[in-house]
Amino acid sequence: MNTLMLLLAFGTAPEQRRIVVAPAETLTVELWGAPSAPAVVLIADFLGSAYTFRHVSLALAAAGYHVVVIEPLAVGTSSRPRKSDYSLSSQARRVAAVLDSCAIASAIMGAQGTNGAVAVRLAAARPDLVKRLVLLEGGGASRPAGPGFRRAMENSAGLQLFGYGLVRAAIRKGMISASGDPSWVTDAVVEEYTRGGASDLGATIDAYRAIARAREPDDIADLLAQVRVPVALLLGGAKHSAGPPKDEVLMMMAALAELTIDTVPGAGHHLAEERPERVIEALMGRPPLSVSRATP
Repeated sequence: MNTLMLLLAFGTAPEQRRIVVAPAETLTVELWGAPSAPAVVLIADFLGSAYTFRHVSLALAAAGYHVVVIEPLAVGTSSRPRKSDYSLSSQARRVAAVLDSCAIASAIMGAQGTNGAVAVRLAAARPDLVKRLVLLEGGGASRPAGPGFRRAMENSAGLQLFGYGLVRAAIRKGMISASGDPSWVTDAVVEEYTRGGASDLGATIDAYRAIARAREPDDIADLLAQVRVPVALLLGGAKHSAGPPKDEVLMMMAALAELTIDTVPGAGHHLAEERPERVIEALMGRPPLSVSRATP
C-alpha cells in the first residue's frame, strides 16, 4: 500500500510541534497516532528530516503505534544556533528533553546513520526512555562528523556565494551513491530533504561548521557496553557509500550485550526509503528474513 493510500486509510495527518529544549534551541517534532498507544521514537539523520520516515511513520501509526519523529538540532526544520554544542551526547540530551516534554517513556527507538549514536547515548544515559533500539546503518559513531565532512567544512568559506543549488546537487549525488536502488531519489524528494537547510543557508553552514568541530565527552565503546536493551542493526546489503565502517560494526558486535544484525539484500544506506517494510518489521519486533552476526 503506497503512502497516499495509507494516509486515506488512516484518515489523518501528523501533528507538528516545535519544542524548546534550551535557549535558542528548538526541535521540530512530528507526532502520529494516539498518545496512549505504544510509542515508537524515530531520530532523523544529519542530512535527513522527519520526511525520511514518512512511509514508516504512516504504516506504524495505522498499525496502532504512537510515532514520534524528532529532528535533532540543525536537522530538518529544527533551529540552527551558531554557538550550540552539536556533540552527539548533547543531541541525546535534547532528545531526552523532548520525550520528557511529551511524557514518553520505554519507547521503541529507531535512528538513521550517524544519529544512531545519539540513540545509543540516550539508551546508556536514560534507560527509562528506551525499550528497544533499531539502528539503521549506524550506531557506533565517535563524533557527529566524519573526516570527509570536517575537511569540507574547512574549505566552505565561499559556499554561500554559490547558493543552495550547489549544495542540493551535492546532496543528490550523495544520496544516489549511498543507495542500492537510487530510483527513490527524485527532484521532489531532494527538495524535501533540503528544504530546512535551504531556508537559511548562512545558519546552515555555521551549524555544519560547529558540527565539524564538535567532540564527545565519552568514549562510544564504553557507552555501547552500558546499553542493556535489545539492539537490532540493519545494514544495506548492496555496495554503497555512507554505511558504517567495518571497525564500527565489529566494535558494536563486541560491546553490545544483545545485538542482532540484519543485512537487507539490494538496499543501501537509506533503508527507510529503499526498504521501509524491513524497517517497519524491525521496529515492530518481527523476526527478519535473515540474521547474521558474521564479520561484515
